[in-house]
Amino acid sequence: MSHKTFNVDLFNFITSSPTSYHCVDRLSKLYKEAGFTHLKENTVWNLKAGTGYYVKRDNGAIIAFTTSPGYPEVNDSSSVCFLGAHTDSPSLKIKPAPFSYTAGLGKLGVEVYGGPILATWFDRNLAIAGRINYIDTQNHFHTVLYNSSTPIVYIPSLAIHLDRSKNNDNHINAQTHLPLLLLQKSSDNEFNFNEWLLDELKKKDLSPAEVLSHDLFCYDPLPPQYIGKDEEFFNAHRLDNLASCFAGAKALIDAAEQRRACFFICNDHEEIGSTSLSGADGSFAMDVFSRVYPIPEDRQRIKYNSLMISMDNAHATHPNYADRSDDNHFIELNKGVVIKTNSKLRYATNSVTSGFFKLTCKQADVPFQEFVMRSDLPCGSTIGPVTSALFGIKTVDVGIPSLAMHSIRELTGSLDVFHLYKAILHFVSRT
Repeated sequence: MSHKTFNVDLFNFITSSPTSYHCVDRLSKLYKEAGFTHLKENTVWNLKAGTGYYVKRDNGAIIAFTTSPGYPEVNDSSSVCFLGAHTDSPSLKIKPAPFSYTAGLGKLGVEVYGGPILATWFDRNLAIAGRINYIDTQNHFHTVLYNSSTPIVYIPSLAIHLDRSKNNDNHINAQTHLPLLLLQKSSDNEFNFNEWLLDELKKKDLSPAEVLSHDLFCYDPLPPQYIGKDEEFFNAHRLDNLASCFAGAKALIDAAEQRRACFFICNDHEEIGSTSLSGADGSFAMDVFSRVYPIPEDRQRIKYNSLMISMDNAHATHPNYADRSDDNHFIELNKGVVIKTNSKLRYATNSVTSGFFKLTCKQADVPFQEFVMRSDLPCGSTIGPVTSALFGIKTVDVGIPSLAMHSIRELTGSLDVFHLYKAILHFVSRT
């Protein structure tokens, strides 16, 4: 398989995953098509050896796992291939009661979700997606995914004629500068956002009686696009961290015939701290793992022998800001998977886990690079340290090199996600 063939499926996955909820829905369909069995947390599980399963929580998190041919037997050498990623991305979230008028124009108020580069959200055609909670005509409660698919809102910049300092001091006030332009006031009845959502649901052959609440986000509906003289790069919305979700899921599915014991955690809410019902700092992963291996001693023996690969995008060296990178750790696009380390353990990598991942890459014929922040700059983090601490499992943090991280559209090399997939495939396939 070539990287271009791989990227066709990757691009389709990204396009169909405008929110964490849609990402989990798409992953569920991929697992189901691959023969994995859907489990629910409120039912009894009757797990079998050599079988694939998946579990969802709160629409935004999903865990897929495969059992070994010898399951449920555990011995001194038993191990599990752990993988981790997150489903959410920085965005603008629509407020519960968002609508207002100014100067005859209807706007939707938003909250900032995570740490987006706010300037990149201006002057773009934006779509809306997420989940809507409603009651039907029988007063039954439902949650449904929603996606406008086409552009519907817009954040116009202030003309430079009205702010001559705009190119020098582009301060953005989240309360007053980010409301979304939705409509122009007419002489018709006053607009009601929930009633508009109700009409949107009725178009989908549903029978809603009243919209109760929603979790709706803005996103860029343009599909991923190749750029560069020879299509060396591509950009996309939510590349952080849909790239890792897809690479891990495809590797798990493609290796499933071998039925090694694997455990792929895709948590929500990493961009806002991971402390939630479906976040890495919650109980989801351990709840599921404890049901797969209910004997505490078995779990401890397995964790001792296991390794987790936590996947999240890494910073490539910016060609216009090379001074923001450590001189001995320049990271290039298309030159390999990035191993991320930090002395304060903002990444969970240590010398042992780094060495093991390097060996995995060598065996898979995948290039690798090593990233460390400049010593005078703060370092970001991901789910790796949290999951490692809660699980008590050795962990390495890795990711694809990328530019414009947390922009509305991020950029990576055309080979990069394919490199990550090949490394993960070897990890979950090894004997």
